[in-house]
Amino acid sequence: MLFNNKTQNTEKPRRSGVSEAFDYLEILIFAICVVFLLFTLSIRICRVDGDSMSTTLENEQLLIVSDLFYTPSSGDIIVFHQTNNSVESLNKPLVKRVIATAGQYYKIEYAPIVGEKGLTYYEMRVYVSADDRFDASERLDESFINFEDAYRRAKLYSGIGRYGQGCTLDSDTGIYSTTGQVPEGHIFVMGDNRYYSNDSRLDVGFVDAEFVLGKLIVRLAPFGVVK
Repeated sequence: MLFNNKTQNTEKPRRSGVSEAFDYLEILIFAICVVFLLFTLSIRICRVDGDSMSTTLENEQLLIVSDLFYTPSSGDIIVFHQTNNSVESLNKPLVKRVIATAGQYYKIEYAPIVGEKGLTYYEMRVYVSADDRFDASERLDESFINFEDAYRRAKLYSGIGRYGQGCTLDSDTGIYSTTGQVPEGHIFVMGDNRYYSNDSRLDVGFVDAEFVLGKLIVRLAPFGVVK
């Protein structure tokens, strides 16, 4: 009986360095394509049109916005594009701040304050709540807005102009106020230039969340993070 003393070599042949390099290159190209696709679908460059967000954002400034994994939240600055507004000039990308989201209740007060040189302006107080009751703890911190300056720049000399639509006036305090609830699938937005902004208080109305293009990530020109 014959035996083969040669040991069979079961070890797989080693791959060349060139072959491994091509594998890494393939993975790198795939990763670049994925990142490019995400940026193409989720990152947009938008331009501010108008003064409704002044002085937070100014006319013609460039912004980068993204909707990647994004859900609107109170305080966010967003860009949205309505297509069904009865006011044709509003069917374009608009920049506003999210005040309340679906299901939340909001209350807006315009309180008369005596400012410099004895001139009266109206300070805006915004409350957001999970129910239709509001307390001081639910007032939004909007200390970044100079209401006196905004009121003067809008050239309002008495009252609150068209923003009084739908408001009730407390004759004892002189405070105008309005309340409401945001419908499902929508958000309530306002411009930071509160007396020079057509927003959810006026013709813009509640914004369908499907129209949101994204949240402001960074301002390009001039470059900087904006809150």
